[in-house]
This record gives sequence, structure tokens and C-alpha cells, in this order.
Amino acid sequence: MRIVIFGATGSLGSHLIKELIKKKYNLVLYQHKKIIKKKKFLTIINQQILIKKKIAFNKSDVLIYLAWGNLNNYFSYNHLKQELPNHYKQIKNLIQLGIKNVICAGTCFEYGLQEGKLSESFLAKPIIPYAMAKEILRKKLLILKKIYILNSPG
Repeated sequence: MRIVIFGATGSLGSHLIKELIKKKYNLVLYQHKKIIKKKKFLTIINQQILIKKKIAFNKSDVLIYLAWGNLNNYFSYNHLKQELPNHYKQIKNLIQLGIKNVICAGTCFEYGLQEGKLSESFLAKPIIPYAMAKEILRKKLLILKKIYILNSPG
């Protein structure tokens, strides 16, 4: 199984790739750094390759999308103005290349000011721009699922 991971160098991603490598999954990691590396079960590619060649993505089984920028300021409206459209476009492009299984991480912020144990069955009540952007992305991905995945042949 070939898995593409965006956000592999973050706190979640760095732990996840260690476990996936142990299980011998074939991983393709996207990074902003201008490098390309290949090791057994691991390919690291950069932004230039993503834009020019779409290398390695069209034969992938799963996309795990953990990337997000501007995390030093959850109250910035750039989450809605820049981060949301950029990440949506990236995910949509990868789905259009044929990736049918998409995992995209959210946070507890989408649930608003809640205390105690949370459940994904709770209604989202985002109140800060970061959480609003993540919730909008979730809804947009559900639409993409209906368009590209549920309606696709095979």
C-alpha cells in the first residue's frame, strides 16, 4: 500500500511515519524543503516536483493530510483567507489524480468551548478562525467525496 503524507514533519506526522515504516508501508512524504530522497519504503519529495510532475501521487492508495500553517496564531484570519483555500486546492488536486482514501486531521477546537471528553458525534461549534477554517475544509471534503469518490467507476 502506498501512502502519501502531508505534514509528516509535524508532531503527529513524525510519530505516524515511524509506525508506518515499521509496518513496511510505502510512504511518499511531501516537504517544502528542496530535496528528494529515496530509501526503502520512503520517498521524500518537494514542492517543485509536486507542481511540475505530480510524481508518485497518481499511484497512491491513501492520503493522510496533517499539514496546516500559521499555527502560532489560531486567531489569525489568514486561516480562512490563505490556509483554507491553499489546503483545499492541494487535497482536491490529489483526489483528482485518483487518491480515493483521504484522512484529514482536525482538532478539538472545531467543537468550540467544550469541557470534558469529546466525541466526533458532537456538533461542531467553531469560534476562532483556525477552527472555522478546519470545519469549512471538512464540509468541502465531504462534497468532494460525493463528486469524485462515491460517483467514480470502480
